[in-house]
Amino acid sequence: MCSTFSRETGQSVGRYAKARRIERAKTLLASGNSIAYVAARLGWPRPSAFSQAFKQATGTSPTEWRDAGKR
Repeated sequence: MCSTFSRETGQSVGRYAKARRIERAKTLLASGNSIAYVAARLGWPRPSAFSQAFKQATGTSPTEWRDAGKR
């Protein structure tokens, strides 16, 4: 299944899942939710782990992203 998914989408299941979580995080942040809430809601073990993953994926911290009003 994983190889078929990779062949069809051009990315691994894990990479796809992480990208979807980051997109959901953007939506939750845009709604004014706290970093801790978003991290817990989307399954990160700690807000710091979420912040690190978000920054790696987007190039900006969740707080900076939310405060800049990016949508």
